[in-house]
Amino acid sequence: MKKITDKRKAYLIVGSVNLVLVGYLIVIVLAFLKFFGHNDPKAYTFIVTNQIINEHSSLEDNNSFIYKNISTQGEEIIRFSSSGESVFIGTYDPNTYIYGTDDTSLYISFKLTYVKLNKVVFNTVEMCDEDGLNVFTLKRSNYSTSQKDGYYTLKYNSDNTKYVYSVALTYYLNK
Repeated sequence: MKKITDKRKAYLIVGSVNLVLVGYLIVIVLAFLKFFGHNDPKAYTFIVTNQIINEHSSLEDNNSFIYKNISTQGEEIIRFSSSGESVFIGTYDPNTYIYGTDDTSLYISFKLTYVKLNKVVFNTVEMCDEDGLNVFTLKRSNYSTSQKDGYYTLKYNSDNTKYVYSVALTYYLNK
């Protein structure tokens, strides 16, 4: 009988040591994940409306309109452009729209300088008529998005004249 009791004691000791080692392993894995694991990205909202058009607004050489905003995350840059040369910006007294085009494709691109973006989500893109009235929201199924060279771009195709009233997006940075 003594041999069986000694075996049980040995199994009990080995089992206890194994439980302690498994506990240490769990603590090490949790510590590793905390310091080196998945970083949830931090979200920031960026909204531009027709109010950004002012007496200093103008089209760039490539028929695009660029708006820059300095935030604590860096310089937020949004660029409105099209596939052709039939483009225009709105008025500021009264404010009508941000950017318009008769061309087939409208592009809205966002970039944050000096910081790598994790991702960008275009939340709301509102269009209007040439007077800045009759505002409507584009459905996500009506446009596509892509990412290239640090720019996150929304592309909207339509044979009609397009006037951008406002854009709301959320961009994500790693903590």
